Amino acid sequence: MWILLAVCWAPASILTFLVFKYTQAGEKVIDASEGLFYYLTYQSKWARKVIWKFIYNTFSWYLTNDSKLASLNCGYALLTENGETLQLSSKTDKHHRFQYQMYHYAALGIKFQDSLEGKRVLDLGCGRGGGCKWLYWPSASSLKSALELTSVHIRQVSQRINLKESIILNTSQVMSKTLLVSRAHQTKVLIAKMAEHLTQS
Repeated sequence: MWILLAVCWAPASILTFLVFKYTQAGEKVIDASEGLFYYLTYQSKWARKVIWKFIYNTFSWYLTNDSKLASLNCGYALLTENGETLQLSSKTDKHHRFQYQMYHYAALGIKFQDSLEGKRVLDLGCGRGGGCKWLYWPSASSLKSALELTSVHIRQVSQRINLKESIILNTSQVMSKTLLVSRAHQTKVLIAKMAEHLTQS
C-alpha cells in the first residue's frame, strides 16, 4: 500500500519541488507563508497568545521529568573584574550557573544591592523553581511567596524546594474568591491578591 502511494505521489512531489525551486510562483508562496507565520506568532494578539501558550505548556509537559533543567531562562554571564563567574556553594548548581546568574543580576545587579538580607522577595512567574531554590541559600531574604500559573511547574516547584514558608498560587486558587473578570485584568488581579497576601503575612 505504502509503495503504491509513494509511486503515485513521487511525480507530483518532484514537479512541486521544481516549481517552487525554479519559478517565481514558488518564491511568492514561500514569502506569503513566512509573512503569515510572522503575523500569527508576533503581530496577531489572539493567535500569538494561543500559539505561544501551546508551545510553552507542551514544552513544560515534555520536560516534566527532566531534573537537570532547573530554570527556563537563557542565562546571563556575570563576570567580575578578574573575569571570574559567580561562585556557587553546591557542585550540582554549577550546571545551572548561568541561569542562577540571571537571577542574581535581576535581584541585586540592577539596583546595585549588596544582598537581599531583610528583604521580602516575590518570585513572579517562578517557573520550575530553580530561581526560588537559589534565592533561599545565598541570602537571608525572607522569600515568602512565588506565583506561577502553569500547573506542571507548580508541582515541580513543590518537589524541588521545601516550601514551609512559601506559598505558590495558581490562577484557580487566586480567582476562586474573586468575581469573574476579563483576561485583560486577570494579571492585575493576581498581582493585587499577591500584594494583599504579602501585607497580611
